[in-house]
Amino acid sequence: MAEILGIFGDWTWWIIAGVLLVSELVATSIVLVWFGLAALSVGIADLFLGLTWQMEVILFVVLSVVYLLLGRRYVRTRATDEVNLPYLNQRVNAFVGRTAVLHEAIVNGEGKVRMDDALWRVTGTDAPAGSRVRIIGGSDMVLETEPA
Repeated sequence: MAEILGIFGDWTWWIIAGVLLVSELVATSIVLVWFGLAALSVGIADLFLGLTWQMEVILFVVLSVVYLLLGRRYVRTRATDEVNLPYLNQRVNAFVGRTAVLHEAIVNGEGKVRMDDALWRVTGTDAPAGSRVRIIGGSDMVLETEPA
């Protein structure tokens, strides 16, 4: 083991940290980053304390577990914050209950309305352009409306 860790000399833990952190950028699993931080911490500790290879490995294992547990708690709290966006990928449902002005008249049950800087196809009773309508539902990329 001493031969493996001694190949790159004092740079060993810095190189391991770099490889793990770059791998995290590719994998985006939010797991390798904690091992990379542990390796970086061991590199810093070795720089100042001149640890033996056995102590370096033990410190790496301990710090990896600590960082994984702390990181898991951090990521879990951040993930629950995003749950408060129920319509993130359901834009049609996010518009239900809102009112809008018709961009194009509803003719034969179809028209267009501008919602959040985008034109949406709408269905509903015929109405001239400029009329206010309320969004009552929708499916796919078509909103259902009624006069407001």
